[in-house]
Amino acid sequence: MCIRDSCCDTSVDGNYFVVGNNGFSSTNQHDGCESQVWDVRKGSVLCQYQGHSQSVNSCALLSTDSKLLVASGSKDQTLHLWDATSAKPVASCCADNNLTVSSIAVQHIQDGLELWLGNTNGTAQIWSLDLSQHTDELLKLQHSTGYLDAVV
Repeated sequence: MCIRDSCCDTSVDGNYFVVGNNGFSSTNQHDGCESQVWDVRKGSVLCQYQGHSQSVNSCALLSTDSKLLVASGSKDQTLHLWDATSAKPVASCCADNNLTVSSIAVQHIQDGLELWLGNTNGTAQIWSLDLSQHTDELLKLQHSTGYLDAVV
């Protein structure tokens, strides 16, 4: 098995970074389809998330008022949002039209986040997440708009 890091991002304070792995498992165990959050100060893995069934193509670290979160996008056509310290899933969605998630950008909005997903066909989708819901249940991402063909 060969595993390579395919994406990375750092926290605003520089104390953490996330890497997404682009691997292949002949044992169907999804080895290499995970993301890891590293604590730079300790030089060790803080948390590992294994929720994708194919290579992780994109990842982003984001801070909310109370949590450090990771967004990871995969060739399996999903976006997963998860807690960077516990690997507990926070939200997930499937990209429209079975498109591979190739990039992620995050914008803070009132009471939540907007996640911009770049797709392999050159379009982007915008999903929003309302973080004002204080629950232990999986939060629901809402599709905000249709496709974007260009951003100026």
